[in-house]
Amino acid sequence: MNELEELTKGIEGVLSLYSSLGKDFKDIDRLIVAKRKLSGYVYRFSVLVADALDLYNSSYASRKKVYAEETLKLIESGSTIKKAELTVELKHYKNRIEEGKAEAMYRKFKSQYDSLRDTMQSIQQDISTLKMELKDASIHNNG
Repeated sequence: MNELEELTKGIEGVLSLYSSLGKDFKDIDRLIVAKRKLSGYVYRFSVLVADALDLYNSSYASRKKVYAEETLKLIESGSTIKKAELTVELKHYKNRIEEGKAEAMYRKFKSQYDSLRDTMQSIQQDISTLKMELKDASIHNNG
């Protein structure tokens, strides 16, 4: 199992647990454990997001460099600017496709990462709410 599959499986487990909790759920310890696990997964996932961004940026920079070099060569050999640009674009259209795939992967990972961070905030809010409820309950029971 590769790292992405391992992370996805772990994340799905935590999200499944969290999303299946009922309204009357009061076990703070389980939420804290879920948050800790998710925190570790989010950190590891952030590395994948960074790698995806690096791949996209490298693909973009490489394409721009090749396009510029080849366009200049064609212009120097007598082509018009527009014809040179179109010639290079058609010659390297597969580079554009690969760049698009790299961008799509980065955006997908980034979106998932943002959702995970939102979920962590939600878990933290639930933990805080439960702590307040327990504190209030103990005050009322002792009072």
